[in-house]
Amino acid sequence: MISRIYKWVFAAFVLLACAAIWSTFYNNKSKPAMMKQILPAPGINNPALAVKNTKKKPLALDTLQIPVGQSAARSQEMAYEVLFRNWNISYVQGRGSACEQAMEQGLGCLRRKGGLDSLIQLNRPAVVRLLDAQDKEFYYAMTSFNEGKITLSGGAETRTVAMDDLKTRWAGDYVLLWRFPAGYKGTVKPGDDSPVAAWFDKELASVQGRSISSQGNTLFNDELVRQVKRFQYSEGLLIDGIIGPETIIHLNTAAKSGEPVLTNRRKDDH
Repeated sequence: MISRIYKWVFAAFVLLACAAIWSTFYNNKSKPAMMKQILPAPGINNPALAVKNTKKKPLALDTLQIPVGQSAARSQEMAYEVLFRNWNISYVQGRGSACEQAMEQGLGCLRRKGGLDSLIQLNRPAVVRLLDAQDKEFYYAMTSFNEGKITLSGGAETRTVAMDDLKTRWAGDYVLLWRFPAGYKGTVKPGDDSPVAAWFDKELASVQGRSISSQGNTLFNDELVRQVKRFQYSEGLLIDGIIGPETIIHLNTAAKSGEPVLTNRRKDDH
């Protein structure tokens, strides 16, 4: 009888030992799977930040290239159409050159070869000539500049590019429109008699907050030459005392004449 009790006790002990071993084995086997579930994603130190890191990245700026399916000549025509719309005048393909059409509608046409910075300083929309990766030319209308980003338009297509990216495609040629004063027939030099001298003095006096020095006198005298040079210096222009397109464009901008500009922000607004 006693031996039978010992057998039952021994059997129970063996069963308990087996259960303990099986439990230990099962727990160790399941831990890696559980750990995999709670491990943070690679590169994320805090799982709570995982949601924040799924935020979409800003879209890259557009690749600068010739409009799809367009020739260089057609891209130039479309660029002029955009430029003329900025001035609320019409451009008709095949009716003469862009500059001739601008003159017919009371605007000047300024062709220049220079850096992108020089165009930004003039602060006027322009048709710009660019070169693609194979050095093939194409054209866009440059219509705005804001915080290092430039808007280019051609027909119905509009692209936004970084200023540094545009410089890599910059060919150096651009054409812009500008408004000249009544009686303007060309650059006005010291000693010339021109109604432009009186106009310039009146506009500049308004910008500078001073009285008109010429009192309607059309002679480009020494006092007005000094005022012109002072203005040219303040605008970062060539200080030659000559009233030409660049100086007039800058004066129109300073006088807030309502002409289209690349940016409304002037250097004294910083």
